[in-house]
Amino acid sequence: MAIMMTAALVAAACSGGSNSASPPTSVPAIPDEPGGVVVNDKGVSLRVGTLLERSIDINADGTNTTAAIAGMNEFSVDLYRAVSAKESGNVLISPYSVTFALSMIYAGAEGQTKDEMTAVLHADGVADWHEGINAYDLSLDARTAGSPTEWNSANKVWTTPGLDLTVEYLDVLTGDYGSPLAVADFGANADGERRIINEWISQETNELIPNCFLRVHSVQRPQWS
Repeated sequence: MAIMMTAALVAAACSGGSNSASPPTSVPAIPDEPGGVVVNDKGVSLRVGTLLERSIDINADGTNTTAAIAGMNEFSVDLYRAVSAKESGNVLISPYSVTFALSMIYAGAEGQTKDEMTAVLHADGVADWHEGINAYDLSLDARTAGSPTEWNSANKVWTTPGLDLTVEYLDVLTGDYGSPLAVADFGANADGERRIINEWISQETNELIPNCFLRVHSVQRPQWS
């Protein structure tokens, strides 16, 4: 049984301090081979392909960027309509977070799943959706640098150990999202992995979300006959 989950968080707040553009995300060490696992100083196990840092060679006004922004805007309207249709009061959602979470999974999709996600995200016609998302995200970092607005976007894909993933997919997560894939063995250590994920979320949100997952029961792999 393959398990994959995403954590996508966006925090924006006004403060008296300054904010600088996010630097490339560095992998703590080079794995023995592409697709191998390294552990960072926070105890998070990361699977890394051939890229070790986020790409900052972007074109904020390029075709991929403008097309990705247009697609994100269309998806945001779709999401609001779908959520508000089931609510009678005010609705507060973060399409930016949802777009990132889905896009990080979309990077590994194939066949019918890829076609359906392309339609949902309005990514059709975009030569490189992930390059466009990366450029837009980094442009927001740069736009708020030195201003009273503090901006932080944190996204992570967590998978079960041993899941068959391509090096190309791992490189998209590191290079275009600045977030190397993380490994969490809920079958062997559900509560320990819960604590690691909660700690990561707490750090990325300046402790605004200290305990996102209250309890995770052990996940048992099915016994196939």
